[in-house]
Amino acid sequence: MKKTLLFLAILAVTSFAKAQPRMQRNPEEVAKRQSEMLEKRLGLSADQKAKIYDLTLSQAKSRDSLMTAARNGGGDRKAMMEKMRAQQNESQTKIKAVLNDTQKAEFDKWQQERMDRMRQGMRERGAQNNEG
Repeated sequence: MKKTLLFLAILAVTSFAKAQPRMQRNPEEVAKRQSEMLEKRLGLSADQKAKIYDLTLSQAKSRDSLMTAARNGGGDRKAMMEKMRAQQNESQTKIKAVLNDTQKAEFDKWQQERMDRMRQGMRERGAQNNEG
């Protein structure tokens, strides 16, 4: 009986967690968060941080407008994802232009770590979907 109640409690909590919508951040919050994170990770100067904030704000506004259009039924999802990927690549190039060589190497390392985590998460979700 206790195991059944525990199972039902866990099921209820996980169902509730999945039902919660992801909190959407506005472009200013996204740019602030990313520039602060890069400042900490890469040891940015105040000037570098300000430039990166401006770059990430511009990218976040553009991504936000693409997402809004997609939510309103505007267009092809695949085309939107390609545009977002192109914007991301352009943004990374502009960010790297602000960094020194040591910071660029650390930025590349961080980007690779993020990609690895994302791929791992996708594999795990795929395995979970195949089990259920």
